Amino acid sequence: MDIESGSYKSNSSVGSSCYWAILASGTNGDDIINNDIPGGGLPAVTLAAGQDFKSSRCGSWTKQ
Repeated sequence: MDIESGSYKSNSSVGSSCYWAILASGTNGDDIINNDIPGGGLPAVTLAAGQDFKSSRCGSWTKQ
């Protein structure tokens, strides 16, 4: 997902199938900087310039 740098939080509580990953840009997902399967709650991430973000089954995210 092409997203600008900053802090983001999930808009709603997530289930056990939520997965997110912060990736080095241009690596096609091969260079994971950080990732998690939070299993619940309202996950939050911080993205730096030049990073890509992947999210599955976590709903939508809002910049904080």
